[in-house]
Amino acid sequence: MTRYVVGSKPGSKATRIVKKLTRAKKIVNYRRDRVFSRKEDFFIGYPPVNQVLFENPEQMISYHQIMNFFSSDKKAQRKELARLGMPVPETVEGDTADYPEGTMFIRRPRRHSAGVNYKVLTATEVEEEYEDYRNYYYYSVAYKKKHEYRIIILKGKPIYSLIKKVPEGTNPHQPWNHAQGARFQTVRLMENNRLRNIPIGGYANIFEFMRETPFFLSLDFGGLDIMLNKNAEEQPMQVLELNFCPSMDIPENQVNFTQSLTH
Repeated sequence: MTRYVVGSKPGSKATRIVKKLTRAKKIVNYRRDRVFSRKEDFFIGYPPVNQVLFENPEQMISYHQIMNFFSSDKKAQRKELARLGMPVPETVEGDTADYPEGTMFIRRPRRHSAGVNYKVLTATEVEEEYEDYRNYYYYSVAYKKKHEYRIIILKGKPIYSLIKKVPEGTNPHQPWNHAQGARFQTVRLMENNRLRNIPIGGYANIFEFMRETPFFLSLDFGGLDIMLNKNAEEQPMQVLELNFCPSMDIPENQVNFTQSLTH
């Protein structure tokens, strides 16, 4: 039985659902005076190392990885995903001169959710505002996605896939969220989707990559968001972010979660 469900937002709906599904005794947050166990406790997100003591620190991933992901700095997170060998949207540091004419760019807050303060910009607009906003936003090259997936990871294993369904004609440069009419649909056979034939890092697909990558093997729970455009010559797939509150209000996903946790 799980002892604690540990997260930075103990009152969130996702955390409460996870507590029920894991039959945990209690939901707790990260505190300096608590000692946690990688075996007995269930972590939603990685804990900040300066706030948590572990019974067996050797079981943790590197401090650098933990801090980059748990800081909620999405720019830092993307750098770490790229370091792991994943294709991510190209970050722009203000200079857009080398990009083809007509290239569009995305501006997002370093700490963001639900598409708040998301903006599509031209090259001229990026150069005009970059120095004033660089400490609060990050900039990347827009990717004309045709599909968007989320792969759910539980105890180091990908267990099911979701695909975002959006109304026809939805702008591919905008975030596909509830405001745009997007909804998640579970892919019944996890690997029976468009991602299965796209190689990454010497592996046949993203699923094999995740099963062999120490970072994901040490993750209790999360959702990897992926954009896809199989017609794009250079990058048919780009990884957006690792989401620590993946959709858990879908009954089918709760069943998948419980079944995977007990096997």
